[in-house]
Amino acid sequence: MRWRGLSLPSRVALFLLSALAIREVSLRTEGFQSGPVLCIFRNLTGLPCPFCGSTRSVGQILQGDFIEALAFNPIGFLVAALIVIMTVAPATMERGSQTLSRLWERLSNRTQVISVIMAISLLWALNLPRLI
Repeated sequence: MRWRGLSLPSRVALFLLSALAIREVSLRTEGFQSGPVLCIFRNLTGLPCPFCGSTRSVGQILQGDFIEALAFNPIGFLVAALIVIMTVAPATMERGSQTLSRLWERLSNRTQVISVIMAISLLWALNLPRLI
């Protein structure tokens, strides 16, 4: 669905309805804590992946428990912020995405690989202490 085709009030209304529905599901599942673990990596290895806890983090953000959200996975704040920006200012999101793409393409392949490995390692380092 293209957000830009909708008026700002329509986007905000759709966002709020979606957020309320997701918040309700979050409340009924203790912030997405009850239920099966969906992470394939964690199910196979028993270790958290770099993104484990993101769903629970967003669930806690929707419930207003920001400290708990940070404890689950800081990337949840990034996800929530990107969703809000996509809703309120999709053109800004698109410009930002294009700018990042151009900057990324200027990097050498080696620098791109090292950047991805470092980002994943950092996220993983934040997650591992929770289960060990």
